[in-house]
Amino acid sequence: MGPNGVVDWPAAGIVRALGEAAGELSADGWAPVSEAGSWVADRHPSQVPSKYGCRSWRQVIHESRG
Repeated sequence: MGPNGVVDWPAAGIVRALGEAAGELSADGWAPVSEAGSWVADRHPSQVPSKYGCRSWRQVIHESRG
């Protein structure tokens, strides 16, 4: 999150981490959100939704698509 409280979603680490998770977990172009969140938590523990003002992984996905 930037100093003004606004998230630069395209540059956010959590978005990159979710993209990595999707690449590893996707089947037919889809990955379960809960599995992707667990994957990110295991490999990038500092990338949590609350760091970006979100309450859930689903909210992160929604917000990052703007």
